[in-house]
Amino acid sequence: MFLQVTGVNETSTLVAFTQQTDTSFTAENKLNEFPKTIQYWKENNLLKANASNDEFSIDFVFEKMK
Repeated sequence: MFLQVTGVNETSTLVAFTQQTDTSFTAENKLNEFPKTIQYWKENNLLKANASNDEFSIDFVFEKMK
């Protein structure tokens, strides 16, 4: 399965939905400059993410708004 990312670049980017558990999923596009891999997972009441390529990664933490 592929997800389509739009609104970032002139053309859309496809990412492959490569892994899924009850609390996480991973999407990849190894041809993309950044990110090549995006991982999302639930940890307690937070949603966490990591966007990475072969050189670096960026971590994100999302809190539910009240």
